[in-house]
Amino acid sequence: MNFTALLLTLACLQVSAAGLAQITLSEKNAPLEKVLQKIKAQSGLSVVYQDQLLQKAKPVDIVVSNATVEQTLTLIFKNQPLSYEIIAGKIISVKEKDESPKNAEAAPAAPPAPIDISGKITDKDGNPLNGASVKVKGTNKGTTTAVDGVFVLKGVEGNATLEISFIGYETTTVGVNNRTSIIASLNVATQSLQDVVVSKGYYSTTKRLNTGDVTTVSGDDIRKQPVTDFILALEGRVAGLNIQQASGVPGAYGAIRIRGQSSIGNGNDPLYIVDGVPYGSASLTSTFLGSGALGRASSLVSNGTGNAVSDGGNTVFSHNGGGGMSPFNSINPSDIESVEVLKDADATAIYGSRGANGVILITTKKRQDRKDPG
Repeated sequence: MNFTALLLTLACLQVSAAGLAQITLSEKNAPLEKVLQKIKAQSGLSVVYQDQLLQKAKPVDIVVSNATVEQTLTLIFKNQPLSYEIIAGKIISVKEKDESPKNAEAAPAAPPAPIDISGKITDKDGNPLNGASVKVKGTNKGTTTAVDGVFVLKGVEGNATLEISFIGYETTTVGVNNRTSIIASLNVATQSLQDVVVSKGYYSTTKRLNTGDVTTVSGDDIRKQPVTDFILALEGRVAGLNIQQASGVPGAYGAIRIRGQSSIGNGNDPLYIVDGVPYGSASLTSTFLGSGALGRASSLVSNGTGNAVSDGGNTVFSHNGGGGMSPFNSINPSDIESVEVLKDADATAIYGSRGANGVILITTKKRQDRKDPG
């Protein structure tokens, strides 16, 4: 045991002596092998290397005085394609440099390659949704589902997000996450059906329970339009309603038809109700024709159809062919609260034959709702 302890002590003293060895060199454009031999002579360490490795070495330029072995070797191998390792404090081993050091930061991962995605869109009960929209969020790439609810999207990024929507259902988003098959279900959008109230003159109901065809245009939408006649703001906002102005004059009378013409001789104008009171649709500036018509005008009454009224074969009154001003120019568009258009049998159920051509319900603001002091 004493002999073993002595050997270990001697080895430690040798290692300590090698670590404390002072190296002095002054070389310019010297071969690496020559420099290593001088370090070996000054430090007492052995140098191990392969001849073919030293053929890759660059000439060495170094000037050190009283430097440690570690400091000297660090300067020598700084710009070399080789590296070194001191083994057991006794041997200098020359080896090829590792081009991927452990402490180097990992290169950023390459983006995932585009993939082809197939999937199926259903409702919460598993029934397929035909015509559901499947779109890659943030792009113009998208498609729709087939009859069985199946869709296919090609060339989608693996980290993309799909936006899925369908009329009457809540829109949802699904992350691709490098998946090639996606199944998603949509929930029915019930909140709007419960909250929106439809007024029909004599009663109110929700859209869920509404059996008729009613379109409501708010006063805010009307006020955004640059028109003096608020009726003109309905065009393009109410399905089945057509407005044809008699001329291009601002406020000119316009023929209004709901779902086309329904009569040849009894008029096609809808029934207008303003705050519960029927409102005449005759032009404010009518055209009187025929001999003696002006004298008899006071005794004639328009039939409210928008067509000419004849007196003994002579045309006496017409507000449709001759132009004129719309009667709704007398109502300020800013005073409109809402306009509701009844287009089906609901209109006749409430207003009888007067609603055969449809009914337009006009609700104006109450005094407390108006911003003007008048």
